[in-house]
This record gives sequence, structure tokens and C-alpha cells, in this order.
Amino acid sequence: MHPFFKLLDTKVQRILRALAVRPDVSFSLQELARASNVSLATTFRILRELERKRAARSVLRGKRRLYQFVPLRKQVLARLLDPKVRAIISVTHQNPRSLLHLQQISQQSGVSVGSTFRIIRKLDEKGFLRAVPIGERVAYQPFSVSRLKQYRRSRPVFKLLDTRMQSVLAALASKRKVARTLQQVSEQSTVPLATTFRILRELERCKVVQVYTGRPRRYRCVRDIHDVALVMLKPKIAAILSLFQREPETLFHLQQISRRSDVSIGSVFRIVTLLRHRGFLQSMQIGKMVVYQLNRRKEILSRR
Repeated sequence: MHPFFKLLDTKVQRILRALAVRPDVSFSLQELARASNVSLATTFRILRELERKRAARSVLRGKRRLYQFVPLRKQVLARLLDPKVRAIISVTHQNPRSLLHLQQISQQSGVSVGSTFRIIRKLDEKGFLRAVPIGERVAYQPFSVSRLKQYRRSRPVFKLLDTRMQSVLAALASKRKVARTLQQVSEQSTVPLATTFRILRELERCKVVQVYTGRPRRYRCVRDIHDVALVMLKPKIAAILSLFQREPETLFHLQQISRRSDVSIGSVFRIVTLLRHRGFLQSMQIGKMVVYQLNRRKEILSRR
């Protein structure tokens, strides 16, 4: 789904997901209400709106009206957005390099300050805007969707995995179309058989490898290893990385990182040291305090 999908009302999202599960099948009103866990009256109202904006289509079969999924293009999703959200996105993305404060966005979009504040917080959380502190005030700048995706996917997160996990994934990814036995993966990765089996079970649970039953069982990697790395990261490392990715311009000290990521101070110190050595973070001294920031140098952003 396009990132605009995340800005839609949650009930609209649930109904669209219910329609998209089987796009070639037509659903009745009752089936959609049950599948999306939305009341019958609300489902009817939303489907009327989706049909009017060409995000769904209906056919009459006898006395029953059935609804079918329509592939969602960016223009269709934009029409489904709340008019206030659409106005604010239009204002903030007209000049991507400009910094706008709350009052400016409110005046230019014609939306009240209260609604602008609420919508901007939502856009900030979803990655469409980023907040830039300027003294005691906060300005906002567009953070384009394509740039955000590239930024999240491009970091060499693979190097943060356990070394044995790296070896097994590298062995599986060397020829992704070839299915290998447990013994072949173990030999190619130079990881003991028992450890290889445990790692493969974990990868299977996370839908990273496809398992072909038979004797012997064979395993094949079905996802890019850099995408896999984001799934297989330890929760504490993922929480800290996520914090820095959400606020790439902010300087954090250890206590702030610990409080915001809900990770103990000892673990934060160990993980931050690892991330700094691997080039994800940069540190600087301010008086007696050491603060950390995301390292955004071009060579760090490339895949390795």
C-alpha cells in the first residue's frame, strides 16, 4: 500500500484491507462488516464514500449489492484523505527545502491552529514531516516518502546481526533460487549443524525462508538479506535504531536514549558503542557530557 494509506481513518483502512484480501472476489455488505469488525451502518457509509471516490466498485446481482476491490493509485488515496490533511500536505510539500512553523502552516492551509497541530503530530509520527528545533520554537520540513524508504532500507543493518546468523543468511542468499539441505547450509556457512538448524527454524518462523518438505528437507531464502536484517535484529538494538531514525537531527545522551527506548542504561551503553563503531552513530563532547546523533554521511548510507 502507498504510505498515504497510513493517514486514512482506521475503519476505512480495515474495510480496504478486507476488500484487498481477495481482490478478484465480490463481498456483500454483511461479509465486509464482519471481516473488518466495523458496524453495518458505518461499513455501508464508508463503502458509499469509497464507491463515490472510485476506490471500490459495486455490482447488483439479483437483489444483493456486492462490492469489489479497486487497485489504489496515489491519486485515489489522496481523494480519500481528510481535506484538512490534504491541505496541510499540499502546503508543506510545495517547497520541500523550506522550514515552516505551526502558524505559517495554519495560515497557508486555511486550517485552524488546533487542527494543524494535531495533523502535524500525526504526519511527524508517520514520517511525512520532521520537526527541526530552532531555539525555543519548532519548525517543520517535508521528509519525502521515497527518501524515507531509501533511508530505512539502505543502512548496512546486516552487520549488526549475530555472526552465525550472518553466515547462514549469506549461504542461503548466494543462490536464492536454489534450495539447500540442512547439511549443505551448515557446510557452506561453517556453522555447527545444531546451530544451523536452530537459526533456520527461527528464519522459517519469520517467513524469511521457504521450506520444502520431503527427505531431506530443503531451505530457500525468499527475501533480500538486507530486508531480513531489519526483521531479525534483536529488539533492544531495533528500538534504539528506530529512535535515531525517527529523529535523525536530534542529539541524545545515554539517559535520554534509555528513557525513550525503554532499554536499561547498561544495555544502551553497550549497543550505542557497537552502533558507533559500525558507523551508524557519531558522538560529540559537550562539556563533560557525550551526546550521540545519527551518522548521515553518504558512504554510511550505501549498502555494503
